[in-house]
Amino acid sequence: MKITHPKNTEIKENPHKADVRLLLNSDEFQALHLHMTPGQNLKPHTTPTEAFFYIIEGQPEVEILDERQVVEAGSLVHCPAGSLHCIYNTGELEARILVVKRK
Repeated sequence: MKITHPKNTEIKENPHKADVRLLLNSDEFQALHLHMTPGQNLKPHTTPTEAFFYIIEGQPEVEILDERQVVEAGSLVHCPAGSLHCIYNTGELEARILVVKRK
């Protein structure tokens, strides 16, 4: 059994300068933990494969293509392959998000 906790992994270098930690890197997908402080935003970007975002904590705004909305904790957001997307933590709470994407 493999158990990984974000606090025990290193921050993964990324263009967003965000606290992203690789939890699992398999042949099929990656699972990452994203921690965002209040007011922190990612840069809009695309990924060639589909992904989903599970909101663990906070209420970040998620933008996919031309739709943007606040997403509450406990919600899952699907991001189709090739879609321009971004996550904004515009609230006053920290946000923690599980990001799972195909390789």
